[in-house]
Amino acid sequence: MKLRITLCCLLACIASAAGATSIVVDASKPGVKVAPTMYGLFFEDINHAADGGLYAEMVRNRGFEDYRPSEGAVRREDGWWISGAGHGMKPDMSNNGLVAWSLVNTSGSSATITLDKEVGLNDKTSSSIRLEITDIKGEGAGIANAGYWGMSVKTGEKYNLSFYVKSKDKFGGKFTTYIEDANGKPITNKASASGYRSNSWKHFKAAFTATGTDPKARLVILSDSKGALWFDFVSLFPEKTFKNRPNGFRPEIAQLLADVKPGFMRWPGGCIVEGVSLANAYDWKTTIGPIEERPGKWNLWGYRRTDGFGYYEFLQLAEDLKCEPLMVVNAGQSCNYRTAEFAPMEKMDKYVQDALDAIEYANGPVDSKWGALRAKAGHPKPFNLKYLEIGNENWGAEYAKRYILIYEAVKKKYPNMITIANAVEPGMKFEINDEHFYNKPEFFQENANKYDSYDRKGHKVFIGEVACTEGCGKTGNLRAALGEAAFLIGAERNADIVQLISYAPLFVNTNDRRWSPDAIVYDSSQVFVIPSYYLYKMFGTNRPDITLPTTLNVSPIAPAFPGKIGVGSIADTTSEFKDIKVEKDGKVLFTSDFSKGSEGWQASGGKWEVLDGAFRQERDGKALIGQSDWEDYTLTLKARKIKGNEGFTIYFSSGPQGDCRWNIGGWGNGRHGLEAPVAPEDGKDGKIESNKWYDIKIEIKGTSIKCYLDGQLIHDVQRKVTSMFAVAGKEEKTGDIIIKVSNPTKTAYATDMKINGAGKIAAKGTEIVMTSADPWDENSFENPTKVSPVTREISGLSSAFKYTFKPYSLTVLRLKTK
Repeated sequence: MKLRITLCCLLACIASAAGATSIVVDASKPGVKVAPTMYGLFFEDINHAADGGLYAEMVRNRGFEDYRPSEGAVRREDGWWISGAGHGMKPDMSNNGLVAWSLVNTSGSSATITLDKEVGLNDKTSSSIRLEITDIKGEGAGIANAGYWGMSVKTGEKYNLSFYVKSKDKFGGKFTTYIEDANGKPITNKASASGYRSNSWKHFKAAFTATGTDPKARLVILSDSKGALWFDFVSLFPEKTFKNRPNGFRPEIAQLLADVKPGFMRWPGGCIVEGVSLANAYDWKTTIGPIEERPGKWNLWGYRRTDGFGYYEFLQLAEDLKCEPLMVVNAGQSCNYRTAEFAPMEKMDKYVQDALDAIEYANGPVDSKWGALRAKAGHPKPFNLKYLEIGNENWGAEYAKRYILIYEAVKKKYPNMITIANAVEPGMKFEINDEHFYNKPEFFQENANKYDSYDRKGHKVFIGEVACTEGCGKTGNLRAALGEAAFLIGAERNADIVQLISYAPLFVNTNDRRWSPDAIVYDSSQVFVIPSYYLYKMFGTNRPDITLPTTLNVSPIAPAFPGKIGVGSIADTTSEFKDIKVEKDGKVLFTSDFSKGSEGWQASGGKWEVLDGAFRQERDGKALIGQSDWEDYTLTLKARKIKGNEGFTIYFSSGPQGDCRWNIGGWGNGRHGLEAPVAPEDGKDGKIESNKWYDIKIEIKGTSIKCYLDGQLIHDVQRKVTSMFAVAGKEEKTGDIIIKVSNPTKTAYATDMKINGAGKIAAKGTEIVMTSADPWDENSFENPTKVSPVTREISGLSSAFKYTFKPYSLTVLRLKTK
């Protein structure tokens, strides 16, 4: 999930005009067809996307296998496991490997629990939990499972329990099961059973109805008899799952996927396809069949997965979502960004056969080897898999050699299969290339016309992973969605090239975030979505069948990035600062001679003190002051280095977007560098002397940033201008003209709208607008719809009308034709 490509393109779809803003749509000249697969979903098990997320299983570590390290890794003395290529992993050994499990002793009973690595339900899940009871009092002793950071139980809802148990001959009592709240009070009925004296595994099932609500509940299994019991594959599912599927999905989360109306779903990843090493690579064949026989695997995102959400469940989910399944198979290599291990060419038959078998499992007749297993799972009808991606984020000559082997075998047996590659390398053939982009909002705005220049006779494009990962706040803000929207608008305009697009990553359990941002955020009991999710919902539910030529005339403006000022230094350097002043249009906003000490300054890192009218800092740190709405100002001050290997840093426009800083005498006192997330980075060779006061001036005005050192201009850069982005199309079934507009600026654009060649436009239509007063606004559990689209009917429409696009807004207009 990393970007390999650097791009330099101009703003898309903007004809700059000093006068009025206008959007002209020509409905008389249909453009290119927009594929039904245009907007879809990318699933990868990251951030507990499956276990502890979409997958509805409530018991964590149900098969007692979470202690297992990565396949093919070797244990080091410090507890870390190292793959053959040196990648380190550390399995969860909490509670001696019994992750999420705990001992329950009631009324002073005496018992112990241990992880038994020799006794398991089968050879694929070979571990269990051993409960040894030596003294019984009260209700006895037993085990409890806390789920994934708590089990969410709701009054009136039903839950189904299943587990396997065996005992020594001496055990003659019964066990009792129930769910209790965080205070230890039962909030379901109790289910008991006896007669389980057996050296062989017995299957136990029970159903619970909740009498209370608690997001932090836990499952309890108690025994009233001395002796030893083994439990394995303890599973608890809510009765209600998405589409009421057994072994199914959390309905409230899966419904969010359905609401997007996705055209496809890509699975299983992502980096987990490749694995930390080839031994750890994703093997779809171990994810099918009875769930208690699926061994699971170490997930390179830092935890072990159960594979309860396996290949069959993926195909079924895609069918339930009414979208195309897109399967990704390993191309004979591990993750390029971790170990880049390649399978020997003489051993590539396995990977070739795995790809062919995956297609047969999805599409083969019931009398074929793999088609029969699909039918046995409950789906005799083929799933009609059409898309096969070979590898994930792979490139280079070694990838090409292995890709070609799989491609040729697939095309020979399944000539109609649509193949997707990860890179364009010599000798490769494919229909679609998968391109990934992670960057800041400005990047996506600047590259909104990226696909305008693609060869119309070449391959198609799948934008398989795209998201703002810089300047996007903590969980994903409005400005990120508006930047992504500009890129998607450019992609839709080039729908003859771009066939599929999906955001990444899709899910995060907020208790174990491995990546940020993520479209859908949840814990055991609640969920919210970020603005980027709404972007895909707005685009997916308003996908036209064909584009219409659209001309946007608008004057670009400089983006607003106000913020505080600050001083500091890095590493072991000691510096001091004085005579700090901030002015705007001849008015002094701030001045400090430190006669009142460091009052008002917010320091982080290092050691700060005021000495002889100067603000001195020792070691790595910074101090900020000012107002978050300061912009277009001039900052002047004096600074000198006392000692150390680096120089000093001056901060400006420091706000939610991050710290903009001028690093003077950095990089071992050999370079001056402008490091600003809201402006082009600029570096110049230069050094500073110790114990010399330097005059520093930074001027910020509109798009201009100028930095002076002792009166000499060192940096003179221009911030990128931006403006609106627009695309239009027509939905054939309804005849509706759909116009999508992203306005990432602080300006409200009063726009002359003109629709040519569409006949009569109905006076009433629909607008869907997502906006907020502050582009840095985010959603949260406490305020899940702070940034969310609002739909309403609008009137006064015709072939020519006026419409104002709000500041910081994403708008979809649906105009009805008569």
